[in-house]
Amino acid sequence: LYGNFGQGFKQKQKARGAKFGLSIGGWTLSDKFSSIASTETGRRTFAKSSVKLMLDLGLDFLDIDWEYPVQGGNDSPPVPHRPDDIQNYVLLLSAIRDEFKTLPWKAELSVASPAGPDNYRHW
Repeated sequence: LYGNFGQGFKQKQKARGAKFGLSIGGWTLSDKFSSIASTETGRRTFAKSSVKLMLDLGLDFLDIDWEYPVQGGNDSPPVPHRPDDIQNYVLLLSAIRDEFKTLPWKAELSVASPAGPDNYRHW
């Protein structure tokens, strides 16, 4: 591994117990989540590819940063929304958890959640 992931891997070797993960989404990259999470096929495909990427990079956890389900988020690119986004988000996280069950070790899953009332009212 090279770059940031390579340096993280080296640190992980030195400091046993340290965990490194991958955050997917964020302010400018949340525009695909609503579509992905809206179907069983989309959720399963995302879960499988995310876990594969985590394994390929030697990481310990995934963090999903969807800003934001149902309403809000970046305008450029605009974040599309569906009324059932939050239910689909839970199903997406469950699909990732199901993929984690195939691993020989316990991987971790986290989410970046909103702090302001305009963004957390749908949670």
